[in-house]
Amino acid sequence: GSPPGPEGSLLRALDLNFDSNPNLIKRMPRFDPENKKQNRVILETAVQQLNTENKSSPIRTITGTFHPAPQVPTFVEVLGEHTLRSRYWAPPLTRNVQCQSRKLTGDPRTFEQRPLESIARGRVDVAKAHGPRPGLAAVAAALEQLKNDIRAQTFTGSHTLERLQKDVAHVTKLAPQDLVLTDPSGVEGMAKMLSKLKDDSRKAMMERINEALQLANKGDAIDWARQKGGQRPTISFSALVAILMAREPASTQALQTANPALSADDVSGLLMLTAQILIIVTRVGQISRVEGAIEALLKSRETGVQAEVQAKANAVAEQLGAARHFMEVVDGAVTYDPRMLVFEFLMNMLLRASQVRLMRTFTAGESSITHQMIMGAGKTTVIAPMLALMLADGSKLVCGCMPAALLAMSRSVFTERFSSPVLPKPVLTLVF
Repeated sequence: GSPPGPEGSLLRALDLNFDSNPNLIKRMPRFDPENKKQNRVILETAVQQLNTENKSSPIRTITGTFHPAPQVPTFVEVLGEHTLRSRYWAPPLTRNVQCQSRKLTGDPRTFEQRPLESIARGRVDVAKAHGPRPGLAAVAAALEQLKNDIRAQTFTGSHTLERLQKDVAHVTKLAPQDLVLTDPSGVEGMAKMLSKLKDDSRKAMMERINEALQLANKGDAIDWARQKGGQRPTISFSALVAILMAREPASTQALQTANPALSADDVSGLLMLTAQILIIVTRVGQISRVEGAIEALLKSRETGVQAEVQAKANAVAEQLGAARHFMEVVDGAVTYDPRMLVFEFLMNMLLRASQVRLMRTFTAGESSITHQMIMGAGKTTVIAPMLALMLADGSKLVCGCMPAALLAMSRSVFTERFSSPVLPKPVLTLVF
């Protein structure tokens, strides 16, 4: 037999390729299993000589005996025939992302809208200012003066001015609310509590992920053997997250097709457990953001500038009291949009209330809609990828149009957002 290692691999390849290179086999030296260094030198010398003497049949032809790795398809619907026929394929279980609402049963306090409610309670308060914010009266007066401008007499100008005046009137009626720390001097103790909560959350996250994977891949000894042999797919956590966004019955059918041992109750429990895991993960991310804000606050105290210290304290309060705006308690159960929960999980963020309202407006009907947003509101990094996620369902092509100067940045953002195994979508550039 041939020796182990690269030398042995080459000998075995030559042996397999004997018909096309019979002269190579005759010229190969004998190997001493105990002298690896000498074997390597002999082999290298022999290869050089063979390539010199056999111009018509060089040693590089042995590469034809090695089979290329199988190409993994970009997307394949999982059918029973696929799971039995090909051990190499691991396609997404579903591409359906049309589920707009799911329920979390149990104690609603377990799924607080504010991820850090347990720490924010009693430490963050809402400061309501009296009267409208400064500057609104001046804006209202300026808009009133614009009525006499000739440009305000046009159809577009008059409608734009009317819309702006309605917006100012609406904001004027709202009492501004700012989150503040009730005791800014106690942030050091708060940091310790946050650190303990982060450790506990990470431990709970890993325990529940293991629990979900064990349940998703349940079965008898034969099922286990088929999984290890590649005849039955192994359901990953990424697959569970993707299925969470699928509308019923697509989600249940996808899981039961991948693992026929799963019952309807098993699937329901899996989806519940997956949502709980995502909530815990986003809580860990929010804790990290609060810890960063506390660190900035402690550094600002060294400067002694009161305005800066107050601004940093308010930033801590804003992060500590940040809320999730797409969860509602209805009849004792928490309802939520799983697509928004998955997006927060993947992007390590909490969607703003304005972003949630806008997404619901865009997806509420089939009619065309246009919305204008200011800089920094999340057009490129949040709204556009979220729309692509919700609308690109396999039957629709989502096209994003932007100025040429923003093409590279927008393309990189989309590529980053849809490179996850949870959201694998191709991002193409169309040149007109």
